[in-house]
Amino acid sequence: MQVELLNRMNEKNKAEMPNWTRIASLIPSTFPESMSDLLDFAQTHTSVYSKMAFADYHYHILNQVYRPNQTDRQSDTPEWVMAELYAIINSLYSALDTLGYEISLAYKLSFSAGDIYISHNHAEPKKDCFRCSLPTSEQITSYLNRELNQNWFDTFKKLRNQINHKNLVVSSIVIRVDGNDNTTLLKIPRDSSKFAPPPSDFIHEINQYCLERRDNVIKLIDNAYPLIESQIRNTFKI
Repeated sequence: MQVELLNRMNEKNKAEMPNWTRIASLIPSTFPESMSDLLDFAQTHTSVYSKMAFADYHYHILNQVYRPNQTDRQSDTPEWVMAELYAIINSLYSALDTLGYEISLAYKLSFSAGDIYISHNHAEPKKDCFRCSLPTSEQITSYLNRELNQNWFDTFKKLRNQINHKNLVVSSIVIRVDGNDNTTLLKIPRDSSKFAPPPSDFIHEINQYCLERRDNVIKLIDNAYPLIESQIRNTFKI
């Protein structure tokens, strides 16, 4: 059943990522080992798609918590919820970083995969920032500047940083299964970096928040490819 589920997710993602699919169709199925740059690009391109699939897979698992008639409640259900949230957020953010490395390869920037960060919060250019190294005249540069300067990405980045580097994100979890009340409330606060946010700050329902961020990320990624297709063709001669 899990394999069938993953296959359905792959079909759904391909329908939502036509530009990713177009770039994938340009990459030869086989090529000489001497073409190491193209191999690196091909693996990176596949990785972007895989990470979106991983996020969808964990989202499906998270949604099971909202079905008390299908999912038995255990004492560790809140931890289960948070584990799925972490997996989804990290898969989505990782997909963006991988897109960044793909762009870096297309423009022949001298960055390793571990040096790529899709976000850059600095007023002055830095030599170790791949986004600062992109040609200012290129459409992809202005596109990333515009899309990653939106409010959804700012809150998304804060949540991801909180998950990875600080204390566990504060959450408000209410799961009721008695009688006819099957209400499930799984919320995170407006600003996840606050140590003790007031109840009024818990405005993001976890499954809805993850779904909205998933849609933001998949659109940002797929809309980037038409802006770098000619560069990809020129760099890798495909």
